[in-house]
Amino acid sequence: MAGKACTGTGSRGSASDGWGIATSRTSACSLHAIPFLARFGRLPTRDDVETNPKGVLDQVYKHKVITTMPTPEEGKRWSKIFDETFRKR
Repeated sequence: MAGKACTGTGSRGSASDGWGIATSRTSACSLHAIPFLARFGRLPTRDDVETNPKGVLDQVYKHKVITTMPTPEEGKRWSKIFDETFRKR
């Protein structure tokens, strides 16, 4: 079974996606398992494996990603919107 090729866990451990395939970026996938998973749309963790569709990561690497932290007021505002949108049980 192809899913058994990628069941190792990394130093931080990993979760399973229900098929027994490790979903962590630190998983120890074999050279044959990563291209197999990439055929189904997963982003490969190795640089020598082509993405599906080709060139997806090239588009990502073209842009500079700037991370920002929201102010405490923005955080409270978005928490309120989240709580209103998704009811608590």
